[in-house]
Amino acid sequence: MTNALFMPEWTVTDVFLDDDGAYQISAHQESPPDFCYVCYRDSHLSPIETKRLKYVDAPVHGRPCFVMITRARYKCAVCSGEFWEPLAGVNARRFKTMRCIHYIQRRSLLMPNTHVAEEVGVSEAVVRSIAKPHAEYLNERHRKELRAPRFLGMDETKLAGSLRAIFIDLEDSWPIELLANHKDLTIKNFLMNLPGRDDVEVVTMDMCDRYRNIVNAVMPQAVVVVDRWHVVRTAVESMRKARIAYQQTLEKEERKELQRCLWLFQKRWRRLTDQQKLDLDGWLKNHPSLREPYWIKEAFLNIWDNKDRDSAQVALENWRQSVPKHLKNVFRSPLEISINWEREILNFFDHRRLSSGKTESRNKQIKSIERSGVNYKFDKIRNRALFGKRSERRKKEYLKKVREWRATNPVCITCHKPFDEAAEEAVAKAARHPLTPRPLSIGYEECHVCIQKEEDWWAFGWKADVDEMEIRHKEMQEREEREAAAAPRPNVRPREASPH
Repeated sequence: MTNALFMPEWTVTDVFLDDDGAYQISAHQESPPDFCYVCYRDSHLSPIETKRLKYVDAPVHGRPCFVMITRARYKCAVCSGEFWEPLAGVNARRFKTMRCIHYIQRRSLLMPNTHVAEEVGVSEAVVRSIAKPHAEYLNERHRKELRAPRFLGMDETKLAGSLRAIFIDLEDSWPIELLANHKDLTIKNFLMNLPGRDDVEVVTMDMCDRYRNIVNAVMPQAVVVVDRWHVVRTAVESMRKARIAYQQTLEKEERKELQRCLWLFQKRWRRLTDQQKLDLDGWLKNHPSLREPYWIKEAFLNIWDNKDRDSAQVALENWRQSVPKHLKNVFRSPLEISINWEREILNFFDHRRLSSGKTESRNKQIKSIERSGVNYKFDKIRNRALFGKRSERRKKEYLKKVREWRATNPVCITCHKPFDEAAEEAVAKAARHPLTPRPLSIGYEECHVCIQKEEDWWAFGWKADVDEMEIRHKEMQEREEREAAAAPRPNVRPREASPH
C-alpha cells in the first residue's frame, strides 16, 4: 500500500474516509528499537504488549486526518527495564504528529483559532495550548533579534479600541514592532532601546510634530521624510471645499450636473482621457471660480514630478507665490504645511523618493486581522501582525539570509571549506521531498557534509560515548573506594559516661 503518511519510518496498513469526512489511517513503525531506552545498551528486546492509540495528523486534502498507531512495549534482557517504543515524528504527550503541531503553530498566526481547530479536527482549547507557547517563543526570539532597519516607517493605528504606534521596515514592508500605545514616553523608550538605532538613515511619517521631535532627539542622524500623500491630500481637500462653496451658488439643475462629475476634479489632469479632458475643460472655462482652485491644486501636485531637490524647491516657492490673495484662505492648510514642513518635503527627492505607502498598506492588513476575529486582544493582533508570515515570505527571508551569510563567510564554519553551491542546492531540493529523511537542518552556516555527520553522530555515535563514559565512571568509583580503604582511620576517644 502507498505510504499515505509520507513518513518513511511508518508502514500504512489501511486508509478510509469515515462518516464525518475525515481520513482514518492505520499504521505501525517499520522496525523495532535498536537498543534499550532504559540502560542504553544493545540487547535483546522482547515485546510484552501492544496497544492502539489515536493520534491527530495535519489535514490532508482539506480534511482532518487521524492515525491509529499500534505501539509496542518492550523489556530489556540485560537490565529488565520496560519501555514503550519511541514514535518517530510523533509527540506522544500531545497525541499528535510533529507536523500537526507545526501546522497548528503556523496557521494560528494566519487565521482565528476556531478556524484552525475546525481544519485539524481538535478543540479550540487544544489550539490555544499549542499556539500560546509558540507565540511566547517567537516573542522571546524577536526581542533578541530585533534591530533597527535602514529605512523606518512610523505611524499609528487604532487596534482593540486604542491607538497603537507601529514601526515598519520599508525595505521588506514588514512591521518590526507594535507598541501598546502611542504616547511620547513609550515611543521614546522604544527607540532609545532599539539596537542599531544609530544606523537608521531615513524615517518616514505623516505630519505629526510629536514624531518629528522624538526622532530628532533620539536619532539625530536620521533624515525625516514626510509622506507625500498626506501633503498632497491637503491641496485636494482645499479644492474640494472651494468646489462645494461655489456649488451652493448654482441653480438646482446645474448643481446636480456638477455633482455627477465630481471625480473629474479629484483626478490628475494627465490621467484623464481626451473625452474627460473635454468635459472638465468645459466646466473650467465657463466657471472661473472652479478654474483657479483646480489649476492651483494641479500645480501643487506637479511639484512631486520634479527629479531633484533644487528644482522641487524652486517649484514649491513659485507655487506659494502663485496663490492669489483671495484664495490664500482656501489653500491655507497646504500653504502652512509647505512652510513648516519644507525641509521634510524636500528630503523626499534626496532619499530614494521614500513614502509611507508601505506603512499605510501594512496598517490596512493589520486592521483586517482585527476584523477577522471577535474581541481580539492587542497581544493576539500583535503576534499575528509580527509573525504571521506565509511560506513565500519565509522562503524569501531565508534566501536573503543565505546570500548575506555566503557573501561575508564563503566557507563552512565547521570544516572551513568553500561552499559547493550546486551540491548544496541539490541536497536542499532532495530534502524537500516528503519521503526523504531530512537532516536536522539545511543551514547556511554549515555545509551539507558537516550537517550529515552531526546527524549520524546523533543516530549512532553517541552510543559509543555513553559506553565510554560508563566505563570511566566505574573506574572513578573503584578508585575512590580504594583510596577510602587505604586512608588511615582517625583515633576517636571514647566518650566518658555521665555520672548522672
